[in-house]
Amino acid sequence: MGAGGRSPRDGLGPLASAQPKVPHRGTRNEVPAGGTSATSERDETTPVASPGNSVLLVDDMDDALEMMTYILESAGFRVAAATCVTEALGKLGVESFDALVTDYNLPDGTGSDLIDGATQAGLLDRAHTAVLICTASRYVAPLSSVKVLYKPLSPVDLVEAVEHSIGRVMTDEAPSPGA
Repeated sequence: MGAGGRSPRDGLGPLASAQPKVPHRGTRNEVPAGGTSATSERDETTPVASPGNSVLLVDDMDDALEMMTYILESAGFRVAAATCVTEALGKLGVESFDALVTDYNLPDGTGSDLIDGATQAGLLDRAHTAVLICTASRYVAPLSSVKVLYKPLSPVDLVEAVEHSIGRVMTDEAPSPGA
């Protein structure tokens, strides 16, 4: 339970009840203040990512960032989180990721600004990094090779979209047979 006796998942609507039932693990495995980490068994319907898949997740809404981090970490992804374009660019400057999942509307720009800025600065290699925009906004400026996911999004749909996008990038860079 968080401050005021509320769980960090209160008020998250259907997403809170649909979350995968797996141990919380990865780079953000700290126990919430006054709470305990999740320890129940994995829900059979939630896909599990291959080990080593890293995701940079960018969203300025704390509840959404926490929930998507939990979902992706529960599926086996290693997640780094950022709340704005500037913070995400800083993380991209020191680490490469298998996927970038960003909200569209951010306090200091858009997901498109982040993708374009990181690509132009040489921080994001679009040939080796899957890029997804996850947004509640119905208008997103089109970008080549960027999958757009619309909120609300089920945990299974989020995990499958990230896995599929990472798999597509890895397949595109694999040498063809006989080459």
